[in-house]
Amino acid sequence: MKGISKLIIILCVIVAIIAGVVWYAYYRMLPEIVGKAIVQDSEPAVLPEVYKAKISKIKRPVNHATEKLIREMDSLDIPFAAIIRLIDETENRDVVKTIEALKEKNPQSPNAIFNIVKSNIPSTEFDLEILRKPFLKYATMERYQYGMRYIEKNQVIEQIDEMPYREIVKEVLIQKRADLDRKLKDAGGPRLD
Repeated sequence: MKGISKLIIILCVIVAIIAGVVWYAYYRMLPEIVGKAIVQDSEPAVLPEVYKAKISKIKRPVNHATEKLIREMDSLDIPFAAIIRLIDETENRDVVKTIEALKEKNPQSPNAIFNIVKSNIPSTEFDLEILRKPFLKYATMERYQYGMRYIEKNQVIEQIDEMPYREIVKEVLIQKRADLDRKLKDAGGPRLD
C-alpha cells in the first residue's frame, strides 16, 4: 500500500511540473515569440503555420501603428511603464464589457468610440482623456469596423480567458520600444523613455 501511495504522489508531482511548464510556455514564452515575430523580421519555427500566416498579415500595420502609438505617448509625457501597468491592470471582464458596450451602442464616430472605451477601462495612473487627441488623429470608422469584425470572426470574447492577448499586446509594445531605442542609439540619438 505504501508503494502505491508513493507512486501516486510522484505522479501528482510530475503532472504538476508538466502543467507548470505548459502554463509558462503558453502565457510567458508564446507572447514573447509572437511579439518578436511581429516587430522583428523573423519567423519563429516553433509557431504553427496558421499563426505564422496571421502574423504575416498583421505585421506591417501593427508595426506601423505601434510605432506611432509609442511616439504619441512620448510626446504626451505618458511614461511607457504606465501604459504597461494599464494593460496589466485591465481585467478581461473590462475588455469584454467594453466590446459589448461598443456593439450595443454602435458608435458612429471615433469620438463616440473613445467615450465608450474611456468609460469602461479604468486607469489609476493617468486620465485617459489625454489620449483623446491622438486617438482621434488616427482612428477611423473603417479601422474600428475592421477591428470589430476581427473580434467577431476570431471569437476573441469567447477565448479571452484562454488566450494571452494582453501579454501579446504588452510584448509587442515592449519589443517595438526596444527596436525604436536600438534604432535611435545606432543613429546616435537619445533613448526614448
